[in-house]
Amino acid sequence: MKEKSFGPAKAVVRWMVSLIILFLFLPVSTVCPQWAAAGVSVQDDSMAAGDMFPGEMVDAASAYGAPGSGAAVKHRWNAVYSSKFTVSGLVSETDTTTGDCTLYDDGTFNCYEDEHGIDRNYTGTYAYSGATAGKIQCFLDADGLQEYSNMLTRWAEELAGKEGVVISNIALRFTSVKTPTLKISKKTGIPGNAKVTLKGTISATVNGAYITKKFSFASQITFDQAPPQQVTLSVQKSGNGSGTVTSSPMGINCGLTCSGTCNPGTLVTLTATTASGSTLSGWSGCDSAGGNTCTVTLNQSRTVTVTFQAIQAQTPAISAPSTSTGSFSVSVSYSWPPLSSNMDRYELEESTTSSSSGFRNIQTVYANVSPYVFSLTRQPGTYYYRARVLVGMLHDYSPYSSAVRVVVTAPIRSITIQNNTSTSLNLREIVQFKVALTEAGVFSKTDLLTDDSASSCRSLPGESIPSGSSETFQITAGNDYWVFIGLGLWDMNNFLCSSSSPWFKRTYFTDTSYNIHYVWRTIRVQGHTGGNMVWTISGSYLNGTLAVYPQGGSPIYFNVTPNNPIP
Repeated sequence: MKEKSFGPAKAVVRWMVSLIILFLFLPVSTVCPQWAAAGVSVQDDSMAAGDMFPGEMVDAASAYGAPGSGAAVKHRWNAVYSSKFTVSGLVSETDTTTGDCTLYDDGTFNCYEDEHGIDRNYTGTYAYSGATAGKIQCFLDADGLQEYSNMLTRWAEELAGKEGVVISNIALRFTSVKTPTLKISKKTGIPGNAKVTLKGTISATVNGAYITKKFSFASQITFDQAPPQQVTLSVQKSGNGSGTVTSSPMGINCGLTCSGTCNPGTLVTLTATTASGSTLSGWSGCDSAGGNTCTVTLNQSRTVTVTFQAIQAQTPAISAPSTSTGSFSVSVSYSWPPLSSNMDRYELEESTTSSSSGFRNIQTVYANVSPYVFSLTRQPGTYYYRARVLVGMLHDYSPYSSAVRVVVTAPIRSITIQNNTSTSLNLREIVQFKVALTEAGVFSKTDLLTDDSASSCRSLPGESIPSGSSETFQITAGNDYWVFIGLGLWDMNNFLCSSSSPWFKRTYFTDTSYNIHYVWRTIRVQGHTGGNMVWTISGSYLNGTLAVYPQGGSPIYFNVTPNNPIP
């Protein structure tokens, strides 16, 4: 509630009368000092620099630092300010405002209020021991006094405006400043009532003329217990990963809600939950942290930072033999993050160009085991392989493995023919051994092993294996091929090689009646991956036992025909 001493009309007259009296009785130098062009001046020329109010005013705040700097709140009270401002002989008004006062655990005390649109503060110190133990000695430092000067200037402008008076160039000089000593009740924990009193002179330009008047300001302060001042905990997330942080208590779910308030001294536990494809990298700003939890005791507002990092799939390892004769395995191993879903898959790529280009996918396999082994069969050549893994939990690929090289060469394959036919028969030798990729190929004159156009037969491989002898032939036709074996007479005089008869007619014999018989057999060989096979030929065509005995196999009997099998 506010009260005014004079109505607008009387106020104007009173302000003007005061001006007339001042001009009649006061020296000009006293009435018209060198005021600032506008605003407030709190330093009189007659006072030493920094001595802005009487000697009983001590600026103690500078010895204790800014209120609450680095300190926790010890007590907090609400305050009601009942203030009265009086300009002697002119105007008087009362005002009621509210504010708050805070005592910090380092003994710093600070009161705040807003009156007439001006923030005002005064500070103090609390004595923990000694003669003044349990009391707060309040002070107004230079900044605090300036705030009061600003407030009183604004109040004077408002009063003059309400009474229709034009006022400007207001300047105040304080002659007395009294601040209270507060005693905190041991029973209630609340300070007793207190009073701030300011006195001095106010000078201003009023309706074009200067005046100087005494003023007084008195503020009665009443305290009551305030609820604890809330402190704030803020959570910040960093890193290229993602996740959420929840709190107990306070209800933080960051996510969306990344801060919360609580009473000072509250112990808060933060729990981080990583999103799929992310991992918790660490905490900062905690009192203690371990794993996915962080604890904080909130004596003041604080910020905690949690770092989530995206999980990067590790590069798989790949291995393969450097050389092969056709069939080999490529092994791919992967470790982190572990494969655990039905969406995990291995991809194997092959290049015949180089270790850095020309790759194409040759196999994709869904599997969550490690290592995974690919089985391959290739023709002779040089091959390069690399692999990558699609990690289902990340929905992302690993980097490619390094490339490995496999050189495939034709395997060393061979067949040893052992001729165990009877020497008592006219049929005494193997006179032809041929190899071809197809059965039709062995009936052509072109031979994979021998030169059938040579002038001498006996000196060529496969052309003459006498009874009781053997000969080994290397196979270069792969692992699937056909063999032709023809039996006949031993051409001692090299007669048939030089004759014009077809080459195959050498693979015949004549019986005692001089009948011509052709003895021959084609055999398909499959899966000959390498090594030497021994085939034995034995038995007699007379009793139907003439056969080839492959190593570890069943006998394969010869054909005996009266006609030449060559078309």
